[in-house]
Amino acid sequence: MVSIHNIRQSILEESSINGYWGGRFGRRHEETASYVGALLECAMGRGMLETMRAICEGDFDDDVPDAGGREINTYPFGKPSDKVFPEFLGICQGDMRLNKVLSAADKHCRNYVRIGYFDKPACVTIITDKWDPKTFHKYEPMFLQGVLKYGFDFAFYLVTDYGITEIPFVDNHTANILRDQYGKEDVIGVEDGRNIAGILDIGQFSYEYQGALGAEDYGKSERYEFDAELLKWHWEDSDGDEKYGIIPDEALKDFFVQAWPILERYHQDKREICRFMTIENPGAHRILTVGEFEVDFTDKFLKEMPDSKLMDVKRTLDTFIAACLKKETTEKQF
Repeated sequence: MVSIHNIRQSILEESSINGYWGGRFGRRHEETASYVGALLECAMGRGMLETMRAICEGDFDDDVPDAGGREINTYPFGKPSDKVFPEFLGICQGDMRLNKVLSAADKHCRNYVRIGYFDKPACVTIITDKWDPKTFHKYEPMFLQGVLKYGFDFAFYLVTDYGITEIPFVDNHTANILRDQYGKEDVIGVEDGRNIAGILDIGQFSYEYQGALGAEDYGKSERYEFDAELLKWHWEDSDGDEKYGIIPDEALKDFFVQAWPILERYHQDKREICRFMTIENPGAHRILTVGEFEVDFTDKFLKEMPDSKLMDVKRTLDTFIAACLKKETTEKQF
């Protein structure tokens, strides 16, 4: 008779998993390659799932590898570090939710981009015993952004006691083709407005109305504050009246998808409306401030430039605000 354990061990030995992984990333990402190699060596005796459990629970003995001392960020095991290294290794096993390890990887990518440390190629590796495409789609835009814009490598592996299989994403050859095709474009998701705001690094943005000099409403104002992360909005006027509500995610997505490309073009060449922002008595001001952009839709501009592409931004903004007002609540949001 032969035991299941012996069969699993034979399969692992025949699959040459360690050589396969090292061949793909070993030269570019030595810390991850070294640690995964030690993990797989341990799995030959313990089994893959048991090795993953022991690592995540800190059950380190003579044969279970410890990530301590390596220049690599890990989740959920290892010692927490304020340092952001180019390499990240996440393990998801047992009762752990896939969303947690993907969220940790997403955070690592954002931190790495924020500090601007790109002299060594970054690598995100996730080894998991479960997979859910719907959960993955939440983080897909950031991961693709990493591939296109910052040259990240990503590797996702699904594990059973019989070995590891790679979950298709973007291999090195395809990544180079995508960079040639799309350059360093921002990647916009297809279903999540909050993801888009995260990619564009926009937490809050605002829209303010100020009455015209000499008009009946001179000195009057009203202001919207939008929180793209919390999906909440707040309105207040100069009399102290307030309103609160929820931002519909679909409306937020439509606003960014339609308005952002126009705002980027405007940012590159402000001549189109600069004169309407500085002339004497331009009328009432309607100021949109989002990210690095600030656009003032004055009365003068609205009257004399109805065909400007920036008018599409104004119409998109009006539609977005109307959708938010339909979600007004009595509860204070932020």
